[in-house]
Amino acid sequence: MSGLQYVGRTPDSDSSVINKSYADTLDESLVVTTDYVNSVISTKATPLTTPTYVDQQDLLRAKKLSVDIMDENYVPLTELGQANGVATTDNYGSITTAQIPSSAVTNRTSLYYEASSQGVVYLAADATHTVISTSNTREFRLASIYVTDPGYPWYPLAFAWVLGKSGGTDPGQGHTNTNVGQLVVQPPQGVSDSIYASALCLSSMKYNFHSVLPSGQVASPAVTPLNFPAVSGPLQLDLYGSCYTGSSYIWSGTGLVYYILVFPAF
Repeated sequence: MSGLQYVGRTPDSDSSVINKSYADTLDESLVVTTDYVNSVISTKATPLTTPTYVDQQDLLRAKKLSVDIMDENYVPLTELGQANGVATTDNYGSITTAQIPSSAVTNRTSLYYEASSQGVVYLAADATHTVISTSNTREFRLASIYVTDPGYPWYPLAFAWVLGKSGGTDPGQGHTNTNVGQLVVQPPQGVSDSIYASALCLSSMKYNFHSVLPSGQVASPAVTPLNFPAVSGPLQLDLYGSCYTGSSYIWSGTGLVYYILVFPAF
């Protein structure tokens, strides 16, 4: 008989026939039973019932004291940007200008005054002046600055550079004598005798620049501008030259510099 089609297992196949008994056993092993579920839950729940775990979880919970403290710091949204409430800030973290009271000081920056442009220089650049007094710190006014009211209490920090030399007879060898000059920064006569800056000057017979600094060199080395009460309102401060010891001292206007820094008193 020819032409019959083979319908059985492929001779070279790796497949095998699974019988019913094997399939039933495999199905039973895959069934999720009540005992299996209880066993898994027990295994997972065991560490959750220890005192250590419970204590750790309790620490994550808010205590009444913590809640009370946070409540005290709470600001209702309705008070933001309102009168007697809390000011809001802009994108840069600064309070907006509209929420700053008009009476508040918002500009306490240092100011700068220079005698050549904002004051008066009394000794011309090509002129000299000889002083002879050793008893008057206001012997000769070299320059003056009037500081207008900055709108807040302030301290004056005065600086100057003045060309000067000893007067009198040149002793020759050594070119020095007993004449010592002094420079001070003071308010006008009758306002205050406080010395805000000063310098003692060389007894050299040759011209030298002398630095005036915010100190009490003439009065006391321990005196500084911050030892004085802060200034409220405007104040005129004059730069004076005199003779500290000896008979005379000569001041020159060449290269004279005098300026004041207005330092806010906080």
